[in-house]
Amino acid sequence: MTENVKYYPCDADARDFPRPSVPMLPQPGLNFLRVKPNKDINSVFLNKFQFFKQGRYAIAEALKLMGVNEQSLVLVPSYHCRTLVEPVTLLGAKLKFYKLESNLQINFSHIRKLLEEYSGSIKALVVTHYFGFPQQMERLIEVCHEHNIQILEDCAHAFYGSVNGKLLGSYGEYSIASPRKFFPIEDGGILVCNTKRPAFDFQHLCNNKEELKAIIKFGVRLFQNIFQRKNKLALNNNVENVKKVIRPKEETQFEEGLKWFNPEKRYEPGYVVSKVVLRHSSHMKIIQKRRQNYKTWLEGVAGLKGCSPLNSSLSDETVPYVFPLKIEKNVDSVFYALKMSAIPIWRWEDLAVSDCTVSINYRLSLIQLPCHQSLTADQLSWLIETTRAVFNRVNH
Repeated sequence: MTENVKYYPCDADARDFPRPSVPMLPQPGLNFLRVKPNKDINSVFLNKFQFFKQGRYAIAEALKLMGVNEQSLVLVPSYHCRTLVEPVTLLGAKLKFYKLESNLQINFSHIRKLLEEYSGSIKALVVTHYFGFPQQMERLIEVCHEHNIQILEDCAHAFYGSVNGKLLGSYGEYSIASPRKFFPIEDGGILVCNTKRPAFDFQHLCNNKEELKAIIKFGVRLFQNIFQRKNKLALNNNVENVKKVIRPKEETQFEEGLKWFNPEKRYEPGYVVSKVVLRHSSHMKIIQKRRQNYKTWLEGVAGLKGCSPLNSSLSDETVPYVFPLKIEKNVDSVFYALKMSAIPIWRWEDLAVSDCTVSINYRLSLIQLPCHQSLTADQLSWLIETTRAVFNRVNH
């Protein structure tokens, strides 16, 4: 395994903040489930696929099937979740991080520079559709195929979506998805092969005891969610107690090695109940609700000082994963205040060190807010109102 990749440490610890009042990911509910399997939606991730425990293990297998090894060089986007990089280092491959534009689209000038510098040695390129918004895949395919480079399409944020009618996940030689980000399931990592050659050469072994536990847990979560929805929402709001926070400047202690990738779970299968939920989900309702919630977020933060949406519009073919929001002033204070107000927030703090200024900036300033289908109107309204109150108070 390569040891030259260094990662920033996590700045925030969940133990320092109250439990979020609203779930970050979808929760089980009858509104988005069907008795019969749903076949009225197009997605490359609902057909023939290999089902892993998590997306990171699907990435590792895809790279292996693409022939990535110790002699390989892989191009990886500089802005990423750490779980995107660890599979590359696990295989012992070398990697180079390519730069991104401020809207997280590929910086093609930098891609071409890397192609010239490492001509003939690049085996694969990983491309990510951030938060469900597609990259310029036709242009990327032209560049990569010109240099005989395979594409691994990372659709962890893009289970749905298309460009001019062509589905996301159908562009690369291989594509992966992380269904737990779009459905109320505990696990799941999907790997799809878009070439004619055989994609999978091993068999998953199921653990009946673990499968039964997963079924029971899903049933309990479904029951709890139905029951809780009948009660009045009890949402926390500590905005009045917000104070400006300045993070002390300390010497950064970089990390190395595997943190989120467990080699022992590499070939564990995803739960059967998770696959059943995928098949029986009301996909069109999920798509419509996510798009509606995203647009409500856009309206809710319009004119709010100190921030701006990463994507201020939504094409007809885009299905968002979260609502990405850029903090433009008092980053530490705003982040702390939002977390103390019990708003669920994710950001990629422990990404790998690179020379991409966009990634370095977004590591702390780009936050992810929920827009999933399980949010009630009251929850979404509270999220937006509290977010506005925090920005207004901190930047007053």
